[in-house]
Amino acid sequence: MRTGEIDGLKWQYVNFEKRVIMVRETIVEGLTETTKTPESVRDIVMSTVVYQALKAQHAVTGAAGGFVFCNSNRQAFDHRNVT
Repeated sequence: MRTGEIDGLKWQYVNFEKRVIMVRETIVEGLTETTKTPESVRDIVMSTVVYQALKAQHAVTGAAGGFVFCNSNRQAFDHRNVT
């Protein structure tokens, strides 16, 4: 996944039952947008390691129902603050 896709990933696009991450949105300059091209809209099958990591992350941020990875204000990470 691209950085903006990871930063903008929302729980509604994580399907644990099917073990799929649905790439539908991205974060660009702090704004949520649709993916850049139609080809960027895709489903990614989770490996076991990714599945387990997202399950652990769900215990931390899943109740908020928003972003998978978020700051203390439940807003999307700014990758410049992480990398």
